[in-house]
Amino acid sequence: MVEYTLVSLSDLLDSFKENEIQKQIKSSFSCAREKDLESFLHEKAILYERSSLGRTFLFLDKHRLVEGVFSVMGFFTTAQTSYDISVLSKKRRRKVLGSAVPGRDTLKSFPAFLIGQIGRNDQYTSKDLNGKTMLNECFLQLEQVSKIIGGEHVILECRDYMFEKFYKAQGFQKFVEDPTDGLLTLYNRIKFNELHTSQNPSYPLSH
Repeated sequence: MVEYTLVSLSDLLDSFKENEIQKQIKSSFSCAREKDLESFLHEKAILYERSSLGRTFLFLDKHRLVEGVFSVMGFFTTAQTSYDISVLSKKRRRKVLGSAVPGRDTLKSFPAFLIGQIGRNDQYTSKDLNGKTMLNECFLQLEQVSKIIGGEHVILECRDYMFEKFYKAQGFQKFVEDPTDGLLTLYNRIKFNELHTSQNPSYPLSH
């Protein structure tokens, strides 16, 4: 696996000029299979960061960073959200929420952490940076929030092939079996105390 440094976009914006960061991101990250993912990072990530709608974290190639080259291996975004549980039967609610949620059967919605975007640069393979490592780093960031405000539910949207190929094996389940818009909403209840320690090597940012 290629050594990486995980850096928050907020920290980069505090250390460098916005136009420089956007230029480096656009020139170093591409994702032909998921153009929406690429478009978000190129055009919207900084806006979302500035408005505190979510947080973006970048996996930077450590070796290239030492050489002065900014190369985004992958990224993920996190946010807070809630999801509609009013359509679920009582039995389904028990499965999704668990048995210890007060007033579970009368709730209309439920708070959760949202993984809005997660993806790898086309220039890197799963051997360079695998999905499980990316997801674990994402969970570790959410763990810090959970320690302060609570919460263990994580949701995301993906296409069916990605559920079968990856997310199912990571413990995610379908919220609704047959979605109408072609995208699956997945949920997971994360046991943060069971996460692997980050393998992220630190690297000082400077102007």
